[in-house]
Amino acid sequence: MVEFPACSGRPAGRRGLCTGWLFDLVIPGLVFPEKAESSSSLPLPKIHVSLRPNCSFRPPSDPSVPFIMIGPGTGVAPFIGFLQQRYDL
Repeated sequence: MVEFPACSGRPAGRRGLCTGWLFDLVIPGLVFPEKAESSSSLPLPKIHVSLRPNCSFRPPSDPSVPFIMIGPGTGVAPFIGFLQQRYDL
């Protein structure tokens, strides 16, 4: 789970939105793993995911062109991929 600790600019710590939500779904099995395995009343949570391509969310094709990366609320994984792609060129 992603956690952001409290600091001078943020007096209260917070959790990552998605990882916090997923953590809350599975916490009974994590806290009491022997209970989760033996109990038929605790089914594993199912999460439905919809994937869709986005042809416009990509870096410039010219690697010499600088670009600014602003978080769209989906995490940093796309940006890490963009940087790795530039590094490999």
